[in-house]
Amino acid sequence: MHRRGPDHAAYRRWTNPAGRHVYLLHSRLSIIDLDPRANQPFQVGSKWLVLNGELYNYLEMRRDLKAQGGHFTTESDTEVLLSALDRHGWDVLDRCEGMWAFAVYDEADGSLSLCRDRFGEKPLYIFRDRDGLYFGSEVKFIAALLGRRLKVNFDHLYRYLVNGYKALYKDGHTFFQGISELEPATTLHLVGAGND
Repeated sequence: MHRRGPDHAAYRRWTNPAGRHVYLLHSRLSIIDLDPRANQPFQVGSKWLVLNGELYNYLEMRRDLKAQGGHFTTESDTEVLLSALDRHGWDVLDRCEGMWAFAVYDEADGSLSLCRDRFGEKPLYIFRDRDGLYFGSEVKFIAALLGRRLKVNFDHLYRYLVNGYKALYKDGHTFFQGISELEPATTLHLVGAGND
């Protein structure tokens, strides 16, 4: 993941109430608030966030959150997004303008939530097998976590070669078997104790 974000790399690990292991990994390309205090995974309260993207209206949202008593330790859009989620819940995404794919782990209940922006500008790939659920912004990250190569989805490859790029997003398939993309404008909540 180093080439995706050469400025900082870190991870956090938890065991949720169901005994499942949760890892958030992040490589940072510093654009907003270059200070290390804005590195990810980022924590507000019991929630931890890794974000790929940008919240365009973070200054307005920050101002509104401050007026409601919010306190900030960084100048980052990451902290604004997580603070807004912590204070107002998931409906606050209706007020967010930007492009993103992110994951939030809540230590309080062991839940993991994955989210993509309205237009799916930032990718969020998912792979699930008997060992767990893997997600990332690139398929090769998932393959690295699995420790093996993923099988090519030849049906999708042939569809692309015959029909071109217009065939890519019609049926939810990807170029690799078992890999799916979280749909645009989707938030997937995985409740800690209830998932296998």
